[in-house]
Amino acid sequence: MHCRCPRQVKIADFGLARASKATFTRGVGTPAFMPPEMFQDDDEASPTTPESMLAIDVYALGVIAWQLWHGETPFAGRSVHGVISTILKGKRLPFIAPENGRPPAP
Repeated sequence: MHCRCPRQVKIADFGLARASKATFTRGVGTPAFMPPEMFQDDDEASPTTPESMLAIDVYALGVIAWQLWHGETPFAGRSVHGVISTILKGKRLPFIAPENGRPPAP
């Protein structure tokens, strides 16, 4: 997305959570931005309703906010499987508190 104003931030939403007949398909998405429920084998834990898909989008927005603050996603791994493993174990990177109201330097 091209922006002529260098200090302006734009957020795009592709509207997947608002699709009236939205269904969940396993394996679609970027693992670092997906909630743990999407990696579980239990069919009851798999989100299939538009409401749960909205919750998935909110989770991803939280990951984006984390990434904007820290410069990386909250769950790290050397591979896709490593990222999924840290998400399922809940082993996120430590939060760095602001100094003087500013995010940490990269």
